[in-house]
Amino acid sequence: MRSLPGLPTSRPSLKLDLAATLGAIPVSEIAAPRDGARLKTWQLSPSLHCSIIGTCLTASELRQLLVKVGDHNAKSATDHVLHSRGVQLAGQRDGAGKLLN
Repeated sequence: MRSLPGLPTSRPSLKLDLAATLGAIPVSEIAAPRDGARLKTWQLSPSLHCSIIGTCLTASELRQLLVKVGDHNAKSATDHVLHSRGVQLAGQRDGAGKLLN
């Protein structure tokens, strides 16, 4: 590698310890049911629903689920629309929301 006048020839290394920077999450702040059962999606913060739906379900699976609960427009909906509807369902404690769990 050719060096330019006035510039360092090597890159400085940046060591970052995220655990030290962010600190530990106190146990009292972690959401967990008292009986040890898993939380349902509607019990989680709505800010997590988008990540959960996007990570756990394919567009095809989401389309099938939405058709199953009576959303016939899901057959022709875009992936973005499917995702948006899935995120809405994740926060509902009804038949459709329960199917997501």
